[in-house]
Amino acid sequence: MKWQDGWESLLRPILDAEDIELIELCLRSWLHQLQAEYLSINATYQLGLTPPVLALTADKSGVYGSWHKSGRGMNIDSHLIIERGWSATLLVLKHEMAHQLVDEKLGGSNRPHDEVFRAACRMLDLPAAFCRATIDARAFDEAEQEGRGERPFVERVKKLFALSKSANMHEAAAALAKARQLLARHQLDEVEVADEAVIYLPINLTTLRISGVTRSLISIISKFFPVSVIETKMYDPWRNESLPMYEVFGRRGAAHFAVHCYHFLTERMESLWQDERARGDRLRAGRRERDSFMLGLLRGVEESLTKGQTEQRETAESRALAAMNIDPEVRERLNRRYPNTRRRSMAGRRVSHDEYEKGMAAGRKIKLNAAVNQGGAGKLLSDGRPGSDKKS
Repeated sequence: MKWQDGWESLLRPILDAEDIELIELCLRSWLHQLQAEYLSINATYQLGLTPPVLALTADKSGVYGSWHKSGRGMNIDSHLIIERGWSATLLVLKHEMAHQLVDEKLGGSNRPHDEVFRAACRMLDLPAAFCRATIDARAFDEAEQEGRGERPFVERVKKLFALSKSANMHEAAAALAKARQLLARHQLDEVEVADEAVIYLPINLTTLRISGVTRSLISIISKFFPVSVIETKMYDPWRNESLPMYEVFGRRGAAHFAVHCYHFLTERMESLWQDERARGDRLRAGRRERDSFMLGLLRGVEESLTKGQTEQRETAESRALAAMNIDPEVRERLNRRYPNTRRRSMAGRRVSHDEYEKGMAAGRKIKLNAAVNQGGAGKLLSDGRPGSDKKS
């Protein structure tokens, strides 16, 4: 069987039968998922390709994938999944599908990676690093660099959050408002912003279902910051299941900023809930009470942000953020990656009234514009309470 190619000879001398059986089970699952991913990509981009014979190999030659026109075979190296993960595997799969597209739909080409091939790569929304003849460690590093290439003002925002000594959500919202104003000022100050790349960054989740709290937080991020957010899924090869995730689309600085704010608020909500549990009745501190408190808290944050937005409506900075929210290049980038997107509405959720009100009261007190021009990061949240911020 194709999924076994190379593995048995590599592993039999060093592993027992039970371990080999486990690995073979993984390989079967991965191959099945690759077939599903192929069909999904084919349908998403309306390529009209006929599925090839897909195979997982393990030759350790450094060739991550290959397309064989004569036998209509497509190989993916299983070491790629183990060493680089599933998102990298999908990039290689798309690269090989681009070769198939050239041979079977675009009339072929004189050279393996010419302009016809690059056109096929664009149809599959492949990054430039994966449109070249050789896919090596440098290609993966270049793709990952997009997720690391933060602007200086984003680093400043991180310092403002990280140096906060308060777990108080009101003051966390003050940090958020400060950061939002920094974002707007960045757009005004840097004339090259129109040339800043539009990117997308992942927010990976670890549960099979997305909670109402997470959806509400994402709603706030997409409403008040100049990004577009897509809900999708990513296969986890070690759990053998697809987990939900979000992808945040925006200009480089804005996308990094939004993702960091998401993690910052997620950590603060959990910290505040632990404080509330310590003060309240532990018998009434279940999942419903926790979600109710956090939903109320996010409602308070949203009210605070809306109030600040209304008060600053006529400033140059607020006009800059409004212009960014309708950035056509962000929408175009999103539509290129996801040609068939649709909006979804969230159903209502029953909550614990008392906890919801407590959370909303806490959220309303958050003053996001309290320290916009303070200069020093330490002045942003300054009541001196000990905190335990985690770095995201």
